[in-house]
Amino acid sequence: SFSKPFKTIAKAILVIPYGGGGYIRLFGHEHVIGSINVSFKNITIGVAPAETDKPTLRNYCLVGTNGAMDNSTTGFLMDSATIVLAGIRVRTADYVVPGATLNNVYVGLFRRNDRPMGMYHLTNCEVELGDTPLARHTINSQIGVSSFYLNKIKRVGPVVLNTPLVEFAGTPMIFAANGNTLPAGGKWLGDYVTGVIQDSNGAIRSVISNLILA
Repeated sequence: SFSKPFKTIAKAILVIPYGGGGYIRLFGHEHVIGSINVSFKNITIGVAPAETDKPTLRNYCLVGTNGAMDNSTTGFLMDSATIVLAGIRVRTADYVVPGATLNNVYVGLFRRNDRPMGMYHLTNCEVELGDTPLARHTINSQIGVSSFYLNKIKRVGPVVLNTPLVEFAGTPMIFAANGNTLPAGGKWLGDYVTGVIQDSNGAIRSVISNLILA
């Protein structure tokens, strides 16, 4: 309840039953998440009623499995789940190893869990990309849906100045986007959406989208 709210997003997700759904309303401060398993749940995370300050949802970076060679992040580990973020500010993690040249496979607010992940959808959000992308999909993520509507997207990373919104890494995906605002000169393919497989003629092979990406 709003009079006795859960202290963490993880706790709120935990009480939603397997196969069920629920709304999580955030008050206007920064909400930093660890790694949260989300399996077979339909979750919407938005703003609490009458809240005038925009809440910020943020993940953070950890030293990756290769020590100083790369970084990994916390985030939602999705398994056949749906997560909607509505009307909030989303800030992705900055590096803890500033000299890293590679992203660890476990990078992104929306994370792989070695099963069909499901769908994440952002609507009316302010997306601030730090040094790490909102999502990085590997082939282990299986197919999923990545959806964006009426969001404002910008880069704020102190180390990585060209962080993509979504890094597909060759994974077959569905990518839907409409009414979003990119910074001046920004484009989807090869800039905010990377890792897309193209054939010898330049045709997109790994992503189904409403956008003309090529």
